[in-house]
Amino acid sequence: MLKLLVKKQLTEIFRAYLYDAKKNRARSKAATVGYLVFFVFIMVGMFTLLSLAMCRSMAEAGMSWFYFAIMGLMAILLGAFGSVFTTYSSLYLPKDNDQMLSLPIPVNTLIAARLLGVYLMGLMYSGVVVLPAIIVYWATVSAAPLHLLAGVLFLLLISLFVMAISCLLGWVVAKVSLKLKNKSFVTVVLSLAFFGLYYYFFSFKANSLLTELLQNIALYGDKVRSSAYPVYLFGQAGAGDPLSMLLLTAAIAVLFGLTWLLLSRSF
Repeated sequence: MLKLLVKKQLTEIFRAYLYDAKKNRARSKAATVGYLVFFVFIMVGMFTLLSLAMCRSMAEAGMSWFYFAIMGLMAILLGAFGSVFTTYSSLYLPKDNDQMLSLPIPVNTLIAARLLGVYLMGLMYSGVVVLPAIIVYWATVSAAPLHLLAGVLFLLLISLFVMAISCLLGWVVAKVSLKLKNKSFVTVVLSLAFFGLYYYFFSFKANSLLTELLQNIALYGDKVRSSAYPVYLFGQAGAGDPLSMLLLTAAIAVLFGLTWLLLSRSF
């Protein structure tokens, strides 16, 4: 049952990739593959280049944690925004909610299926940032067993954190959207604004900010460590510090539990 529910959930989430609304028919396999390849090429290529520009210099300066903190936070930002609108529509305002609840399906199974769909969407968006960052680190700095484990755990924990944040933000969006008349219009405007700012940053600001960061890396690193210690621990987990990995895992586990509790009360 869970497998069928997850398949249904993913079909609905990726409907835009699989279905042409204007022609009212399914996209061809070639069009679907081309769409996905274009997305991967643009997004993954951009963050791979960014990782290559930062990784070795920051590692040689003893700031591997700062590298992972920057790339990890970017992954969380993109992952949360990329999945938040899917989250609110699939978890809090699903069109088939009454129908699904009328079937002999345990509520926990239904929640798990929808949550897994949200997780995979967040993983797709956050992964295009953090996965290139991890692979570049393995290829240019270290692929020791501890760093391999840290990279895999870092990806997993970021994707779980993105899912939890998306659920929280999706709940807020759902509450706000109930009071709005033009929900679709507001969603489109917010999405365009976010991606416009995102690409403006990478097109016009990234190079100058990156140059300044690398020139003053010790100064910025000390400021982050003294004023935003959780960010330091977050980066340390990605760099392979065992204690930071343990603390981050515990924090994400608690957050995941609170997310499940929130969802259970929403049904």
